[in-house]
Amino acid sequence: MSGQSDAEGVLDYDRAAADGMYKERMKDGIHIGDGLHPNTKGGQLMAQTAYRVIQNSVEK
Repeated sequence: MSGQSDAEGVLDYDRAAADGMYKERMKDGIHIGDGLHPNTKGGQLMAQTAYRVIQNSVEK
């Protein structure tokens, strides 16, 4: 789960957080109960996704 699209430097939070069965919803455990808004764990996933994209851009 990279959370990064094929485009260089693009943050794809939807892809990183998507439920395996329902792509329009977030995975269980990373939202506040509505399948849409991230909780603390979801925020950490967003931060990690951003960090990986930024790190990959800097390393190139």
